[in-house]
This record gives sequence, C-alpha cells and structure tokens, in this order.
Amino acid sequence: MTLVNDRISEFDDGRITYLGHSEDEVHVAVQWGGPIPTLVRLGVALLSERAFDRILTTSRVDPLLSGTTAFDTLRLGRQLGWLSDTEQNYDDLRARYESVGTSLLYRLGTRNQSPEIWSRLCCEAHGLLATATNLYDAAGVDLTIHIRLPDTDQLTRDDSRYNRFITFVKNTVPKNAAYRGNSASRMLLEEDGDKLGYRLPVDIDDTDRDADLTADWVVVGPDVASFRDDIVEAFKSVSIREQVANGTEEGIRIPIEVTTANTYSNLQQTVQTMLERLGRPISDNLDVPTVTRFYLLAFGNIPHKSLTCSPFDIAEALIATDRLESTDDSLTMQALVRGLGAVDSKKIYPWLPPTAREFMRVLFESDTPLKRSEILDAADLSQTSYERHRGNLEKSGLLVEKETYHYEATLPGQWPQDGLSSLAEDADADVRRWIMYEKLLDAQVNAQSVVSIQSPPRSLTRVYIG
Repeated sequence: MTLVNDRISEFDDGRITYLGHSEDEVHVAVQWGGPIPTLVRLGVALLSERAFDRILTTSRVDPLLSGTTAFDTLRLGRQLGWLSDTEQNYDDLRARYESVGTSLLYRLGTRNQSPEIWSRLCCEAHGLLATATNLYDAAGVDLTIHIRLPDTDQLTRDDSRYNRFITFVKNTVPKNAAYRGNSASRMLLEEDGDKLGYRLPVDIDDTDRDADLTADWVVVGPDVASFRDDIVEAFKSVSIREQVANGTEEGIRIPIEVTTANTYSNLQQTVQTMLERLGRPISDNLDVPTVTRFYLLAFGNIPHKSLTCSPFDIAEALIATDRLESTDDSLTMQALVRGLGAVDSKKIYPWLPPTAREFMRVLFESDTPLKRSEILDAADLSQTSYERHRGNLEKSGLLVEKETYHYEATLPGQWPQDGLSSLAEDADADVRRWIMYEKLLDAQVNAQSVVSIQSPPRSLTRVYIG
C-alpha cells in the first residue's frame, strides 16, 4: 500500500470510477465515498461491460475455463463467487458478473435500512471485489487500485468517519490476496463455515508461506501519509482463524508493505522507473538525483514542514517531455524545462500566485525568449498583471531578460549570477518572500539530499498477517 501526499481535486461526479489499462497493467481510480459505495464501485468497474470488452477478453479468460480442473481452480481455489457448475464458459461468466454488479448498484440506496441489510451488502461487495482481483491476477494482469481522498481535513475532523476509512483498509486489503492460486483470505482469515468446506487442498511450503496481494493499493490526497501509523497498527490487529492461530491448522501469512511515495528516495525511484518505461536515456551531464532535485524545486511547496512533491507530477512532466522530444534524443535539462510548460500551471511553484504560475508555465513552454505581447497572449494576462508579475519574477531570479524586452525562465533552483547584484534592497514584501523561498528551497533540497544518503528515511514498513 502506497500513500501519496498530493493536492488533488474532486471528480466532477464522485460516483464515477475510472478504468485505465495497457497490455498487462490495469489502474482503477475511485473517489472515497464511504466503505460500501467504494467497495461496490470498485468491484462493478472491474467486472463491467467495458472491462470485459477491453481487458478481460475471451482470449484472456477462456484458457482459465478450459476444462473442469481449470474451472474448479477458479471457483474453489480462487473462490470466485456466484459461479455454478453450469456457468463454465466465458459468456455465462461475463453475464453473471455484470448482473451481480447491476444488482449491487441498485441496492446501494437501501444499505442504511437495517444492520442486516448493511452487513449483507458489505459481505457481497467484499466478495465481488475479491472475485475481480483474483480473476485479474489469474489472467496475468497487474492491478492497481487508487483510492482518492480530495478532502482529508473533512475526513479526519470526525473520528468515526476517519475510523471507518481505516477499518475499510484493514478489512479490504488482506481479503485480496492469493497463495499458490488459492484465496489467501479463505485459508487464513475466514471463520469456520460452509464455505471452508469447498476449499481445494493446498500444500504449504514451510520455507515459503507468504501470500501475494492480488492488487496494489494507492491512497492519494493531501497529507495522507499521516495515516501511515494508524494503517500499520490496523493491519497488525487483523485476526486470523482460531485454528491457525493455535496451531491446529497449518497456516500461511499475508505480508503487506506500507510506504510513503513522497520521500526523496522514492521520488528518485519514480524518476528512474519513468525513464525506463519511456525508454529514455538522459544526457551525460545529468543523473537521476539531479533530475529529481530539478522536479523538487519545480513542484515543491516550501511552506510545508518537509520539502517534497507528488510523484504523479514528476511522472506527468516526464511523459510531457517525452512527447515533446524526438524519440532518438537523450533528455537534456532544457528538454525537462520545456516539459514543465506542458503540465498544469497549478502544479508549478505552488507558493506563487496563480497568475504568476501561468506566467512561468508559458516561459517554460517556449524554447526561445518571449516578448511582452507573446506572454500576454499565451498566459491570457492583463497588462497590469503582466507588469506586476514580470517585475517581481525578475527581481526574484525566476526569469531573466535574455534580449531587450525578451524573457526566459531560469532553471528551477538555478540562481542567475548576473541577477544577484540587481536585486533591490527595498523590494516589496512579495519579492522578498519569493527570494527567501528560493534560497530556502535550494538549501532544503541540498540538506535533504545529504540526509537521505547518510540516514535513509523509514519509507517502508512490512506487516505480516498470520
């Protein structure tokens, strides 16, 4: 489970779930709407008509159904729900799950009518999601589930609301795991009942008892990293079946790693991973730490107690840079600067006023110095705003006049030496603040680089259930 501190906006419609995929990788994103709605929306999206049309196609699923043994592995080993002996073909499986999803969505409105209805709906929603993640896993598709929390303040102001979220994580993540093609939840967590009698026999390797999660989980929103300790403690409190706990029944364990994506080392890993995925080398005078520092200076928010930025912003900027450059070229620093001009200006220098950010975005976007009329048109600025921001940004060292009345952005974090002497001692408060931020930003990145090398931050905690 990865926690990502990020400033995100709400979906236009919080009920919509987004599904994206490549050949062997799927991402599903849902906005938190409470435990049961979130569970239902995830399961329904993953087993929707669109999912079967684009991802869980006949060519992927048919081999899993070919023959009684294969089908029983899904139904009794993976514990896919709602399937009977008569639904041993692709069309029946697809129709069954689309029907179950429609029923759950319809029944969402009744969930608060009684505790019994709530409990039954919750059980079925958990079952549908576990069915979906096991089917994707069996089909060889890597699945990542993104839970978006645009307003963490609203969530944490109410203890009961926050505790429902932590309980959701505690009860949901471990249910989506498999051990050697069998449901790890059924082997380890579920209490005695009729369903346990349908399990397939499993040989447990004493030297390899660890199950694998059938989905990676990402929780994203402002300051969600502060949830880390509570999530770790919640996983530690998960109860396993009594027979496994007392040694009567041999058991497995479910390892769950909880990490924060915004640490300096993890941001470096984001840069490295994105460059590898894009198949892009960087020029000889660059390295991954330098590129990481560049993005920290561009996206970091100084007023926060520790300097960091969102890995999603870095990924977006690198993808934009890749699209702008010839596929045969190594990425240079100047190319990275142009890539900043292709991302939303809200993400650049978040400590600047909004119109000043757009001013900077336009300068980043251009590979030549821009004159006044070009900046006015591209940034949609008034003449008054242009004059105010141009003067302040120039005095702050964020842009330079390369030619007469032609301006370009300096590299994030690079203080133009020829501009230092021109800074006015009587600069207004905004300019002094920006100058202070720029110097502090540079100092904090350097300090954090040193700290991360000498004393790597505790960015990952592994919890074992079982």
